[in-house]
Amino acid sequence: MLLISVIDPIISMVSVIAIFIIMLSLVLRKLNQTYIIGYILVGIVLGQNGLKIIEDTESIHLFGELGVILLLFFIGMEINLVDFMKQWKIALLGTLTQLLVSVLIVFVIGHFFDWTFARSIVIGFVIALSSSAVVIKLLQDKNLINTEVGKNVLSILLT
Repeated sequence: MLLISVIDPIISMVSVIAIFIIMLSLVLRKLNQTYIIGYILVGIVLGQNGLKIIEDTESIHLFGELGVILLLFFIGMEINLVDFMKQWKIALLGTLTQLLVSVLIVFVIGHFFDWTFARSIVIGFVIALSSSAVVIKLLQDKNLINTEVGKNVLSILLT
C-alpha cells in the first residue's frame, strides 16, 4: 500500500495512457487501421473533453512535447542522408507546391469566414507542415517508406 502512494503521478498517467493505447491498437490492428488514429482517440477520450482522466494542463503539454521529440527521433532514424541529398530537387519542388496549395486553399476558405490575411497564411502553413507526422506514420505502417515513392514523399516532408 505504501508503494502505491509514493508513485509519481506522471508514471500513473503514462501507465493509463499506455494501457488505453495498447487496447485500442489491438482493435485497430483487426480493422487494418494505422495506430496514429489510436493515439489521437486516446488523447480525446482521456483528455479534458473526454473522461477527464488527464486534466493537468502542465502534464498535457509535457506529453505533447515528449511526443514531438520521440516523433522527430523516429523520423530521423528513417532518413538515409545519401538518398535525401540525391532527391533535393523533388523535395524542394514538392515542399513549395505543398505550401502554396495549402495556403491558397486556406486563403479561399478564410475569405468566406472573413479571416485576416495573416491568419490564413499561418493556418495554411500549419496545415501543410502538420501533415508530415501522419503521412510518415502511414508510410511506415504500409511498408512504403523504402520504396521510391516513399523516399520522395519523405524528402518532401522533411524539407
